[in-house]
Amino acid sequence: MATMNISLPEKLKSFVEKQVASGDFSNVSDYVRDLLRKEQERQDMIKEIQLALDEGEASGFVPYVREDLEKRFEDLAKAQSKKSAA
Repeated sequence: MATMNISLPEKLKSFVEKQVASGDFSNVSDYVRDLLRKEQERQDMIKEIQLALDEGEASGFVPYVREDLEKRFEDLAKAQSKKSAA
């Protein structure tokens, strides 16, 4: 695993240390890796939503069916939760 050093202002350093002290993370590296994984998943979801929007726009007029959109976003959110839990 590669090593990376970062500098943080005191306020952020204290925040990170509190997160580790809460017991949810074994060390600072675990916490930072968790944040990065979540950010990567968030960006992947944004890309997927953007692709769906682009597809919709390119397909022409389609009647708006709110329930179908809600179901699709619900499925995306569930998939995101499963990735985060893994």
